[in-house]
Amino acid sequence: MKNFVQQGRRMVKSILSAVACQFRFVEPWENQRHQIRSGERRLYVVGHHLPVGDFSLALRQGISPYQMISGKRFEEQIKWLLRDFEPVTLQEGLRYLEGGPLRHKSPVVLTFDDGYRTVYEIAYPILKRHGVPATLFVCTDYVGTDRLFIHDRLFHLLWRGHRIGLSLERFLPRGIETSRGQRPQPMTRFLLERLAEAEVLALIGRLEEVLSVLPPDYPDLLRVLTWEELHEMDRGGVTVGAHTKGHRILTRHPADRIQEELSESKRVLERNLGREVAHVAYPNGAWDPEVVRIAKSAGYQSGITTQGGPNGSAADLLTLKRTVLCEWATRGGGRNHSDHVGTCLVKGLFL
Repeated sequence: MKNFVQQGRRMVKSILSAVACQFRFVEPWENQRHQIRSGERRLYVVGHHLPVGDFSLALRQGISPYQMISGKRFEEQIKWLLRDFEPVTLQEGLRYLEGGPLRHKSPVVLTFDDGYRTVYEIAYPILKRHGVPATLFVCTDYVGTDRLFIHDRLFHLLWRGHRIGLSLERFLPRGIETSRGQRPQPMTRFLLERLAEAEVLALIGRLEEVLSVLPPDYPDLLRVLTWEELHEMDRGGVTVGAHTKGHRILTRHPADRIQEELSESKRVLERNLGREVAHVAYPNGAWDPEVVRIAKSAGYQSGITTQGGPNGSAADLLTLKRTVLCEWATRGGGRNHSDHVGTCLVKGLFL
């Protein structure tokens, strides 16, 4: 029944997007929904996280589906973006918003968050093959190490526990209700939003012990880039930006910690890359006025969120909107990619 409902929703979305694109309803719909004047410049930003070779196989290894995109689907999305938009560097996109040269098509900026090694192994060759620039936001505490992101470890452990019917109640701090059920994806988000970092790490430690999970047991796909790989991409058309030091949700920390996360990651990247680092993506897309103030004082020119939709001429460059894409995001009524669905999604019509 659930699959039937999901297929029905995809079919309706596919039909609506096709009609909107065919009869040119997209721009008026976009203008009204996002309060943008007709003819106003707009910049689109799309985001990805973890490219994989075989999506189905990666699912069976306990990786969040909303993190992943197969190389095949990624290349389909690249071809669609080249047809409907003009991929540009982030710096070119900012200049365009500020009155730079007009473009033949709406400019779009491609981004990756976190810095998984598969960006280098899978996505980077596709980007080079099509001559498409991108921006990669990395967490400096993880680059060149064997460490795995906390959110990946937590999801994987919850996935393992869910498969054997493990009840979480006895592992959680007092007062934390499992009202979102035991499903790994919503539970991961819920716990990361509710628990302090020390509590999450303690929970991970207990689950690793109960489930007998050692570091080598986590999927290799979750490994992070080396500095050498990062250097090569930075020289080859992929702009490297900051994603803080440790992927901490900045809105949950005091000003001094926010300052450290933003300033230190910028400093480490500039030291290793030998150039200025002007762009940051906020972990989980979380920001507030204090985060923006500190990002500006740290010297960042732009800040990227995960709020979808277009960026108009009056956009605050430190809170740019971005549409995050995964394997399933641009599916039409079936399992195939749909240009129409993708375009309507990126323009913020299916938020």
